[in-house]
Amino acid sequence: MRLRILLFPVVAAAFSMLVGCSGFDREVSARLHKVDFLLSRSRVAEARREVQSLISRCPDRYDIRASIVSVYFRHRQWSDAAAQIEEILSLGLAGKLDRALHRDELASWYMSLGFALQNAREIERAEQAYKKALALLPENAHVMNTLAYFYAEEGLKLRDALNLARRAAARAPDNGAIIDTLGWVEYKLGRYRSAARTLARAVKLMPDDATLRYHLGAAYLQLGRVQEARIELSKALLLEPGHREADFLLRSIQKRSTVRPK
Repeated sequence: MRLRILLFPVVAAAFSMLVGCSGFDREVSARLHKVDFLLSRSRVAEARREVQSLISRCPDRYDIRASIVSVYFRHRQWSDAAAQIEEILSLGLAGKLDRALHRDELASWYMSLGFALQNAREIERAEQAYKKALALLPENAHVMNTLAYFYAEEGLKLRDALNLARRAAARAPDNGAIIDTLGWVEYKLGRYRSAARTLARAVKLMPDDATLRYHLGAAYLQLGRVQEARIELSKALLLEPGHREADFLLRSIQKRSTVRPK
């Protein structure tokens, strides 16, 4: 299983603020960077204490809390990130932050929560978070796509995933990532011919994405189109040398094609 690593809009904005230190006084900036340093050295308990000390000084500061989440995301501390996001949502919904959160931001935070929980392997809670995002923005293609891709990756509710992916693709027919999700759901359902056509369209839209190339290669392999599969998987590894799934499939092809001496 491969989870797409991304920064959702609210987390990305917080990360940009942290990098530039804009909007923060010198002490807050220094302490946020200290948390980042501690996590980079795997000193997680110390980082948590620093986070709690910082939050206790200004519990209603949205920008500080969002930046803490961005640091946890960077270091893949998924459970800690999820806990911080849940606090942001709880305080935001109660009107206890120093700024109001509009509907789009709430949906983005719920998607970020789902992503963190999914990586922490808390699958049921992740699904509920993604569904809360969809309840806030029921016609948003990106939210539909996120839930559909979650189902595909986890092998859950694939019929629901197909419906969501089709609706998302109808709203964003030129978005390669969204078309890829539709093709990947078709692949998971065993509809390999349809999946290959859809995934080829996604790759045409986003040719420089390693995961899209991997998905297309996997579909070609299921259809017995071995040479085409080899090409796509090789391109995936050129784009992302550490892509484990593409590497595994390519090695399996190479093993099968090796002629063993009698």
